[in-house]
Amino acid sequence: MKKIIFRPQALNDMEESLNWYEARLEGLGQRFIKSVDSNLSSIQSNPLKYPKKYRNIRIALVEGFPFVIHFLNEHDCLIIISIYHTSRNPKKFIKRLKN
Repeated sequence: MKKIIFRPQALNDMEESLNWYEARLEGLGQRFIKSVDSNLSSIQSNPLKYPKKYRNIRIALVEGFPFVIHFLNEHDCLIIISIYHTSRNPKKFIKRLKN
């Protein structure tokens, strides 16, 4: 299985979302993290099953939550670029691609 590497902003996305959900309902943040982890396992098992959205960046929908995981499938690893809420402005995400 390929190693997963998170860009710092992706970890930030996940932590902010965890805190937001947990503040709304105790345990909901943990459910969010479990769902993300489940998606990451699936991505690790078969990254090519996920469609390309921007250039070589693939996307995976987070089950049960309005989030998309954007990732690069490199030869020896998977790079998680963001865990992005679907209602956010995509132009802000595109700026991350330039970094």
